[in-house]
Amino acid sequence: MLAIGTNASFDDSFAEKGYVHQTFKCGICGNETKRNRDVTESSPKDGDLKIEYKNLLPLLRFNPTIPQCDACEAGNVADSHFATYLCYGVVTSTDAVMQPSYAHKTFGASNISVSIDSKGGVSFSVGLGSKITTYLARPVTLE
Repeated sequence: MLAIGTNASFDDSFAEKGYVHQTFKCGICGNETKRNRDVTESSPKDGDLKIEYKNLLPLLRFNPTIPQCDACEAGNVADSHFATYLCYGVVTSTDAVMQPSYAHKTFGASNISVSIDSKGGVSFSVGLGSKITTYLARPVTLE
């Protein structure tokens, strides 16, 4: 899950977009297989990739794809590139903060939950018996 917390105001005149781009390298033939998934405000779901909203801010929820090799159809592929983007508009008349945050589940069956506080801070959690890994980017100040 990708979230970009902010204490700025959401700008609904800007259309939200989300992308997950993955490249895999085959361990047998060396071929690169690419999977690109995109969602927008008008088309908010592509398989399990979807835009959701928490406290009026968009979130990008997805499960990473693990395909077979496009060339030899072997299942022995590994991520060589992974990128995810979430775009939305904000407006502010004073200094504001934005902080991108990402989490993925490493164990368990429960879904990842997200909370965004009034200052734009993002926190992730999962149910009992599940584990997640989180990455918090350095906050960016908007002036």
